[in-house]
Amino acid sequence: MGLSPNVGPYTYNKLFGAQLQESSLPARIRLREALQLFAQCYRDPWEVGDLLDRIGFEPAQHRQFFDTLSGGQKRRLMLALALLGRPSLIILDEPTSGLDPHARLAMWNLLDQAIADGTTILMTTHDLVEAQEHGTTVALFDEGKIRALGTPQGLIEAQSYHSKIRIQYGEKVHRIVKDTSGCRMTRQIEGSLYGFGDVDFALSAAAKLRREAPATAAQMITGPVSLEDVYMILTTNDNHGDYINKKSQEASQ
Repeated sequence: MGLSPNVGPYTYNKLFGAQLQESSLPARIRLREALQLFAQCYRDPWEVGDLLDRIGFEPAQHRQFFDTLSGGQKRRLMLALALLGRPSLIILDEPTSGLDPHARLAMWNLLDQAIADGTTILMTTHDLVEAQEHGTTVALFDEGKIRALGTPQGLIEAQSYHSKIRIQYGEKVHRIVKDTSGCRMTRQIEGSLYGFGDVDFALSAAAKLRREAPATAAQMITGPVSLEDVYMILTTNDNHGDYINKKSQEASQ
């Protein structure tokens, strides 16, 4: 951020905001009181009432005590505290964990506004759908190491697979999927068979399965390759499941 470490903690505290997975406030402090208290630490804080409204709290809830909030409401309040000082960088640890769909949408609307105002967000999440939708740069971690780094679309395109099918594993099912035209890779992971391939592969495999193994049809999931699929591809090893790269096999013949 262009600062020397010697500037001291006060400068950094003004520039950073954070929401941790576990944090707390005094049980009998009210929502509005909590934000008003911490707002005194900043020169240009977000207006308290507006911030509470944007994070999804109705005006009548502004006077609720902290210990009467649900787990999701507490997480929203902690996010409001992280945003209160309009920091340049916000660090969020699983920010949407425990939030219902309405609260999640309200949270992302608020974060999108913060981003538009020039705030950088560094976030950890296990929700790769969320990472694909909102992330600009994504790092995929496995066992403490970065396995891939890039834009969500860039990471997907780097795999050179365009469609996927997922279905409960069985030897017959595996054979059908593996022998489908356009199949590039299959993997058995936690009792499920994943197949990846060309644009038309997944639909072709689904059609073959309906003809040759109709009992499995209701279990199939097909679609384009997602960031979650990329993670499964990159992190599958002897501990996660079987690995078959059809393209590599054909190249070696």
